[in-house]
Amino acid sequence: MSDTSKFYNFESGLWEDEINVRDFIVKNYTPYYDGSFLTSPAKKTIKLWEKVCDLMKIERQRGGVYDVSTYIISTITSHKPGCIDMDLETIVGIQTDEPLKRSIMPFGGYRMVSNSLNAYDKKRRPKCGKCI
Repeated sequence: MSDTSKFYNFESGLWEDEINVRDFIVKNYTPYYDGSFLTSPAKKTIKLWEKVCDLMKIERQRGGVYDVSTYIISTITSHKPGCIDMDLETIVGIQTDEPLKRSIMPFGGYRMVSNSLNAYDKKRRPKCGKCI
């Protein structure tokens, strides 16, 4: 038994003497089928999810889309940082600058974006430096 096995309570095996990922996994993997290792959501998570549910309710009332960024092509840095509620979030960052705001991705063709905007009565803004 190696020091690693003793320290971390791993089962000994070939993986201690050679690079053998399969042997390590077979000897040390523990399946969890019942979710007994999970905990309940934190109070902040519950409050945050309630806010998202309220926004989704408004989205459904609006006909399926809360909002659309109609002029900025979506990239990893295209929109300002957004959040749902900064005081409740531990991991921050959503895809656009506002919750449930859709971004446009015309890489499959602008006609598809145009038809999608039309379906939700959204108009494309005039061109500008970062715009399409």
